[in-house]
Amino acid sequence: MKSFLLAVSFILFSAISSFAQCAAGETAVTFVMHTDNWAYENYWQLNLAGTGCTDLPIVEGANLNVGCAGTESANSANGYANNTVITEGPFCLTNNTAYELVYVDSYGDGGLVIEVFENGALTHVYGGGGNGNTWTFTIGVSTAPAYDSPCSAVEITADGPSLTLNNTDAIAGFGELAPAGIDCGVYGFWCEGNSTNSIWAKFIPTTNATSFEVTTCNPGTSTDTQIAIYKVTDCSNFATFDLISSNDDMIGGCSAGELYASQTYTSCLEAGQLYLIQIDGWEGSVGDIELSLHTYSSSTSWDALVNGISCPLNKGETGDGSVYPYSVGAGANFTSVWTGPFGFTTSDQYLQNVDPGTYTLTATSGCGEVHTQTFDIVQPEPWMVTTNIILPSCDVNDDAAIEVNVAGATAPYEFSWTDGTGTPLPANNPLTGIGIGSYNMVITDDNACTYPYTFTITDCVGIEEMEMAFLNVYPNPSNGSFTINHDALKNASWSLYDISGKLLHSERIASGSTSTFVNINVPSGVYSLRVVAEDMQLQKSVVVE
Repeated sequence: MKSFLLAVSFILFSAISSFAQCAAGETAVTFVMHTDNWAYENYWQLNLAGTGCTDLPIVEGANLNVGCAGTESANSANGYANNTVITEGPFCLTNNTAYELVYVDSYGDGGLVIEVFENGALTHVYGGGGNGNTWTFTIGVSTAPAYDSPCSAVEITADGPSLTLNNTDAIAGFGELAPAGIDCGVYGFWCEGNSTNSIWAKFIPTTNATSFEVTTCNPGTSTDTQIAIYKVTDCSNFATFDLISSNDDMIGGCSAGELYASQTYTSCLEAGQLYLIQIDGWEGSVGDIELSLHTYSSSTSWDALVNGISCPLNKGETGDGSVYPYSVGAGANFTSVWTGPFGFTTSDQYLQNVDPGTYTLTATSGCGEVHTQTFDIVQPEPWMVTTNIILPSCDVNDDAAIEVNVAGATAPYEFSWTDGTGTPLPANNPLTGIGIGSYNMVITDDNACTYPYTFTITDCVGIEEMEMAFLNVYPNPSNGSFTINHDALKNASWSLYDISGKLLHSERIASGSTSTFVNINVPSGVYSLRVVAEDMQLQKSVVVE
């Protein structure tokens, strides 16, 4: 039975594919299938709309043993190969007639992607899911532009008239390329790194060693565009596309049309070689587009997007600094040689995830021009966090406070607090209205870097005792050596705590003394000095520089 089904399928394909020229009122339709790791699970068929999955389809393909019932789920050698592209057709289908494409998946996880081309133009893209799908389309009524796919790109002539295009009903084909989403206004990249409504133009240079400016910054452009230029071997295979240059938002903005129109350049190109221009709308933007292509003969200049280290680095951590050089007047197909601190060297085109320091680029453009430039990767100052803890009064219990002083990293800062149970507290600084217990703080800077810390308040003081007692520290700030002036105390001691409430040092105070000298070696910061006597507890913030 299996052999019979395969034979029938071959006859159907042969009969329909044999129409080299479709009759009047018909359209040549091609289905391009993209399989996943489990292609044997897939089955499809084409019928007139409303027929449903049937034993007598117009045409069918993939694993025929799956069929409409989806019965073959075990691994099988039937059907298409895994992770490949299969073209079925062309089939001559009647114009203005509704057809349905039925897809069945025997395992129930989908995976087959089908592109529909009418007379070579991409008109539909369907992604199979679950146990299968039924998609209905009408032949000859697609509103997608004729230049919606690379192989149907419209030709533009260098230094000739501009092209008037529109991407309103354009769609992105399966696996359609997009330059990396790094930043706006940087040649060689896009803002978003994704294509949604791409249309295509093509050109073939007639002479070598020629650079071009490609731009949508023209009066006829009314939508936010992003463009890319590729050197192409096979228009139907994105793996043969080599990026020459790209841009999303021309530097300085466009004054001739839409402000966020695009502009980019090529290096010297090869005569007779096919180059494709991809024009897409940023984040799905659609509308009128005027594309122009001109020989570029002005001087070439270089610049770069430089990103410093985001967060202060701790010992052993790797930086996330980056440098993305680009050329005004040449393409993004340049080569790079980098040198940097501690013998650093690489031939990567762009610097990514590097430590602070000075890096030197030697770049060679596609025209052979050599450019040398030095860049500094810097990091923020280390976090500097100090606190002042006001202890609660024993009889009130919820009148303590934690005040945080922050420097370093990248201002401004945001605070979040939770108590010892993880319950959120007001995101205030100082944190007030608290009592004895543990408190968790996270400071977030403008680069989303975080500084977490946990505070523990374990002691309290009496209001009347605080008002009656005398405590002073001199000098304050100090280098760790200071004098505590206080009332004559009985059975007293002093203790020094860090900002988290951790005890660092403690000593007894001589009975009857009113002055105590302290000499302690601690890092710079703000500390809590506590003096505890027989009948009172006193607190003072001290600063060590």
